[in-house]
Amino acid sequence: MVDAGTRQVDGVSMRITYDPSKLAVADTDPLATGIQVLPGTALPQVLFNTVDTAAGQIDYSAGRPVGQPAASGTFALATIRVQGLALGTWPLSFVLAGTEAAFNGEALTVATTNGSVQVLSTQLVFTQQPIRAASTFVFGFQPVVAIKDGAGNVQTSDNSTVVTVGMGAGTGASGAVLGCAQPSVTVVNGVAAFANCKIDLPGADYRLQATASGLSPTLTAPFNVTLAGDITGDCRVSIVDFSLVVTHFGKASAHADWTDPLKLAYRADVNGDGRVAVLDFSILVSRFNSTAAACATASNWVPNP
Repeated sequence: MVDAGTRQVDGVSMRITYDPSKLAVADTDPLATGIQVLPGTALPQVLFNTVDTAAGQIDYSAGRPVGQPAASGTFALATIRVQGLALGTWPLSFVLAGTEAAFNGEALTVATTNGSVQVLSTQLVFTQQPIRAASTFVFGFQPVVAIKDGAGNVQTSDNSTVVTVGMGAGTGASGAVLGCAQPSVTVVNGVAAFANCKIDLPGADYRLQATASGLSPTLTAPFNVTLAGDITGDCRVSIVDFSLVVTHFGKASAHADWTDPLKLAYRADVNGDGRVAVLDFSILVSRFNSTAAACATASNWVPNP
C-alpha cells in the first residue's frame, strides 16, 4: 500500500525482504518473466518485477501509462502471493522505496512502514457431507472436502494434495463397506469433490473420514443409513412408507413440515438430497416388501456448515 497524501505520483519502486526459510513467493508459473503480481489500478504499468528466492528479496516498480491521471491518496501498489513455510508471524521489511512526482520526475521523500505475514495451519474440512443415506444407493449429498487455513480460507493455490475418504473407524454397522467412484481425489483449487459414494449396510451413527498427507484427518457429523425405502425405521418397506412418500411428495427442506414434530417430512427423503421427489418414490417401489434384521431411522441435521 502507498499513502501519497495530496501528492501527484507518476511511479513507485519498492524492495521487500523476508526470511526465505519462513516464506516463499508463490509463483505458479516459473517460466513467466519475473514474479506474478496483481498490479494496483492506480499505477498499473509494471516497470520492474523480480525476486531473489535464495536471498528473500522482491524488487518491484510500477507507473502510470500515458494518458492516465497521476496517482494520489492511499492506493494498492501490488498484490503478491506468498506461501508459508513455517507457522508463526514473520516480518516483511520495506528497506528501499522511491517515488517520482508527476510530470517533472522529482524524487519525493518516502517513509516506509514494515509489515508481517501470519502463517496459519491448514486443515481438512468437509464443506458438504451426507445428512442420511439409503443402503446401496448413492448419497444425496456427496462428500466435498476443502483445505482451509486457520482463518477459514480455502487454499485455492493447491492443486496437488490428494485427499482420501473412508469409513470412520468404529462407526456405523459392523462390516459395512463404503464405495465411491474414486476413494482418492486430487484437489482442484483446494477442493476435493467425491462422486457416487454409497454404503451397503443400514446402520446408525456412520461417520466418514478424510485424510491427506501432512494434514490431520477429519470426520463428518454422524448420519444414519436406512434400509432403502424404510421410512419409519421398523426394518421393513411397507405400505406405511409408501403412504408417507405420497403425503410429502414435492416437499423440500425449506418446507414447514420438514421438521414439524407431528409430520417429520424429512423421513420421506429416502436418499437424503433435501427433497422428496421421483427418486425417493422409485427407491421405495424397487425395495417394496424388503426386510432387514437390523436398521436405523432417518437422521436429519443441517448439512454444509
